[in-house]
Amino acid sequence: MKKKLAILVSLLMAMTCLALTACGSQEEAAEETTEAATETTAAAVDASQYGYLGDDPVEAAVYEYLATETAKDYELDSETISIPNVIIINTKESANGETDVYGDFWIMNYKVEGDTLKCVSGGNYPGVMHVAADGDACKVTSFDQVGDGSDFEPTAREIFGDDYDAFMKEYSDDKANEKSRAKILADYVKANGLEVTKYQDEGWDPIDLAL
Repeated sequence: MKKKLAILVSLLMAMTCLALTACGSQEEAAEETTEAATETTAAAVDASQYGYLGDDPVEAAVYEYLATETAKDYELDSETISIPNVIIINTKESANGETDVYGDFWIMNYKVEGDTLKCVSGGNYPGVMHVAADGDACKVTSFDQVGDGSDFEPTAREIFGDDYDAFMKEYSDDKANEKSRAKILADYVKANGLEVTKYQDEGWDPIDLAL
C-alpha cells in the first residue's frame, strides 16, 4: 500500500513539473512575441535618421521619401547628409484608402565640417504625396509636384485646390520656413549623435542650433 502511494505521489509531482515547465515556456514565448511586435512597430515609424522624431507613420514616410528618393536629384557622395524640411499644409483621406499629404517639401544636403552642418545643395518640391499602408509602416506611392516657372501657379492651384491660399502663405513665409528647417536640423543632430552645434549656407554666417 505504501509502495503504491509513493508511486502515485511521484507521478503527481512529475505531472506538476511538466505543467509548470509548459506554462513557463508559453509565457516566455508570449513575451518574446510581444517584444518582437513592439520592436517591429517601433522600427516601422522610426524616421529619426531623417530628422523626424514623431510617431506618425504617414509623416515618417514623407521624410523617408524626401531623404531617399528626392535626394537622388543630386550627385551626392557618401559624406553628404540629406535632411528634409517638411511643412505640411493639409492631409486628406482619398477614396482609394491612401492618405494625401499636401505640403511645401524641401530636401537640403549637408556636409559636416567641424561643428557645423554646411549646406552644399538642395531644392524645393511643393505638391501632394500619396501615402499608402505598407504592413505596419507606410510608403509614398506617388508624388504630384507643382510645376516650375509659368507652370507654377496653375499647377499649384490644381494640386492644392481650396488649400491654395494656405499653401501660398506658407510658401512665401521665409521666417516660418527657416524656423521649421532649424528645428528639424536640431532634431536630426540630437537623434543621430552628431557633434554639431550650428548650420550654415554658402555665403552666410553660421546659425546656432537650439540643442
